[in-house]
Amino acid sequence: MLIFFSGCYSPKPKGNKTLEIIEVPLSKVEIKDDFWNGKITTNSNVTIPAVLNRFDENGYKDNYISAAGKSSSAHRGLPWSDSELYKVIEGIAYLNYHSDNKTLVNAGDTLIKSFGAAYQSNNDALQKAADSLIKLFEAAQDSNGYLHTFHMTRQSPEPWARKKPDHNWADIENMHELYCAGHLIEGAVAYYKTTGKKAFLEVAIKLANHINQTFGPGKLEIPPGHQEIELGLIQLYQVTQNPQYLNLAHYFLEERGNGKNHTLFIKTDKESGIKDRHYAQDHLPVSEQIEAKGHAVRALYMYIAMAKLQREIDSVNYLPTLEMAWKDLVEGKVSITGGVASVKRLESIAETNELPNLEAYNETCNAIAFLVFNHEMFLLTGDVKYPDLMERILYNGALSGISLDGKSFSYSNPLASDGKHKFNLNKSAERLDFEFVACCLSSLTRFIPSVPKYIYAQRGNEIFVNQFIGSELSFKNEKGTVKLKQETEFPWNGHAVITVTAETSQEFPIHIRIPGWLKNKPIIGGESIYHYTDSSQAKIELRVNGKVLNYNHEAAFITLNKKWETGDKIELIFPMEIRKIACDEKIVSNRGKIAMERGPLLYCLEGHDNPFNLLQMELKPEDQLNTSFNKKLLKGVQTISGKCYVDDNKTVNFLAIPYFSWSNRGAGSMQVWVNANQPSL
Repeated sequence: MLIFFSGCYSPKPKGNKTLEIIEVPLSKVEIKDDFWNGKITTNSNVTIPAVLNRFDENGYKDNYISAAGKSSSAHRGLPWSDSELYKVIEGIAYLNYHSDNKTLVNAGDTLIKSFGAAYQSNNDALQKAADSLIKLFEAAQDSNGYLHTFHMTRQSPEPWARKKPDHNWADIENMHELYCAGHLIEGAVAYYKTTGKKAFLEVAIKLANHINQTFGPGKLEIPPGHQEIELGLIQLYQVTQNPQYLNLAHYFLEERGNGKNHTLFIKTDKESGIKDRHYAQDHLPVSEQIEAKGHAVRALYMYIAMAKLQREIDSVNYLPTLEMAWKDLVEGKVSITGGVASVKRLESIAETNELPNLEAYNETCNAIAFLVFNHEMFLLTGDVKYPDLMERILYNGALSGISLDGKSFSYSNPLASDGKHKFNLNKSAERLDFEFVACCLSSLTRFIPSVPKYIYAQRGNEIFVNQFIGSELSFKNEKGTVKLKQETEFPWNGHAVITVTAETSQEFPIHIRIPGWLKNKPIIGGESIYHYTDSSQAKIELRVNGKVLNYNHEAAFITLNKKWETGDKIELIFPMEIRKIACDEKIVSNRGKIAMERGPLLYCLEGHDNPFNLLQMELKPEDQLNTSFNKKLLKGVQTISGKCYVDDNKTVNFLAIPYFSWSNRGAGSMQVWVNANQPSL
């Protein structure tokens, strides 16, 4: 039976959306790019199989067997461990869109020992693994729809284990029941969309219906401790068109900061004893949270949900809040990697201008979430500042989370290392193996194969080219199907060609983003704390069918509106100069220092390549910097080199590598910001 809310929690879904910018479905974009295909293939052939095996070894599968009453084993893991399985299944779902993912490498050794031998394609193997897990979910789910193995199994005897509450939904603030449910629903929706299989979706619907019967006005009136269920419910609405899920997502958001219905969440930091009322974003109604505070991932998931609901419900007006929160972040709370700057203290968003280097927390999950937030904001507004920042996050803040071989990951992404400080969960001064399957690892397994959906966007007959990644887009407009084939050498070189294939000659606009690094702005929009130390006059060289065209260099996009025919070519040459970035003087940790970048890539120096004290080296503005591609280093990277000064002005050579590729050769020193005697603004 369907239950609908009444009153203010029954908002009317939007009607006509024809003029909105929409996300291009993953099914319509095929990656044809050496750089990103390599990342996706490694995710498929190495990372996901290894994580699935670790689930088995860590007892995460056994939790469902116990929950189904087929074992008396105690719970293994943490209250949120279920979510890791759901996120990996979501990643497996996205891999079904990648046609190049067809061969199994070293299948007998590499893959899914707990699910059998090699298959004809890696997608088949991973889908078989997912189907096996889904059967466990079905068997474990309670008849009323409830599913959370932490509550459904025997208390773990381990001294570090969290204490299980006396009954379900007894500790919404801390037990992650709704968080896990949100990830289950997201995984189920993705799996249904890509495979057409309904079993997992039916589990999700039963769970969502149970939650709907449990929470709301006159029922249990409390928001989730960790935002995520809102995102799952919105996606379930988009698949089923059942408004009760949209209404429930809206209710959960609006209940935040409502001290009349529930005791507001306050988190105590165990180390300092400080009580933080911002931690779970329950200190104010969401529409008043114009300053981004508290736990970084929680906050960003909340803002993403608000942005999604803005597009779905007529009566919602979250956009002013979202724009002010974004401005608050970029004007002093965003790392040069593009991710939200966070600190170890309760994994919280840093205070304005609190941007440490060695002690930077900068969780991988929050970089991914901030990228998604920017994506949603672009769909709402069409403002170029959002996909521009997405590019910075994509190649730096997010990609740094996974090793080049796909066998280890970083929970935190500091901007400096002394080779000793254990920046990764206090466990390691380098990347972590998969012994502990943390949220960032499972988030990477779903994020990497989802990259194609961030390349393009569509508004009616208009197409936006937001990212420069080799790919083929297929879309329909009023006159039939059109394909755009994008060939690029990004991120190493700035040459791109877009070829049009159209069923009939037709006129429509193509909007091509002009990167901020070609506008002398590291981050577009707001009063950014970062600036280039010099002004460049470099511009994109544009040709259409071989003819050089002029365009407005100051515009957000190059807009080409013509009658397109099959074979038409757009050629773009993006100058990729080596640029130096300095900080506002308010950033005390980076006074007199610069960071280097080239195109979309941020660079760093590692002790492995530079046998001197990185903290004492200095660059001089008059010295030339060079770049070259080294195919033998770190699986092939574009490097920056030059001379620097150490030990009382002694000259030595240095080598810088892309930031995403650091910590792939064991623990060692690393610096992003280096001394340059550079005046701040």
